[in-house]
Amino acid sequence: MRRWTQFFWLLIWLAAPALAAAQIPGEKFYVQGGLVTGKSVSGNYTAGLTSSEMLEPGTGYSAGIGAQLSSHYRIESNVVLLELPFKREYRPNKLWRPTFALPGWIFSNVLSWRMGPVSLDFPFGVGVYFWSFTEDGLGSDPLQFEGQALEKMSMGFHAGAELEFGLFRSLRLFVRGTYHYILSKDRFLFGEGFSEQGVMQWQSGIRWYFWRRNPLKMGKI
Repeated sequence: MRRWTQFFWLLIWLAAPALAAAQIPGEKFYVQGGLVTGKSVSGNYTAGLTSSEMLEPGTGYSAGIGAQLSSHYRIESNVVLLELPFKREYRPNKLWRPTFALPGWIFSNVLSWRMGPVSLDFPFGVGVYFWSFTEDGLGSDPLQFEGQALEKMSMGFHAGAELEFGLFRSLRLFVRGTYHYILSKDRFLFGEGFSEQGVMQWQSGIRWYFWRRNPLKMGKI
């Protein structure tokens, strides 16, 4: 069985509890959104050039939903879009802005400890990353390596830490840092030099909590 297939089933196995919990009324849910900054921290672009040497820090956006299943545990599904531009010395055309485009669909388990208005959280989980090295920013054509487009859907893992600050009863601010390890290496398509990629992301945003009634608990069914 190919490696990506194995990690696909791992993703389904981890995401299944989240999908099931979303169907149960009476839980505490939330939506969130914010800004993302990131930088490459590990991995090679070629045998003699690391990704962190070639890429500048970049910015992006995130949005997601989640469910609070207990006082110390919740689950999340987030869409994250991050762009890491090439440094100027590695741009073949100075008028263009080549970019490591990194959209991702991220599934997280979150362990949480609340201390008054502040919560200390630890997210970890898996994701699907639709990455590409583009010629001129997001949405442009991918760069080529020996006739092969530098783009792929890859599985990955992430872990990090977060602080959440209460503003009102249902509205909270959060700041989060996560390390993403993307299983992007493919000797057949991209050669021996290109390796797995590691990216550090920092998110800040707003989270709004809401509730759904549970008819079972209210004795109506």
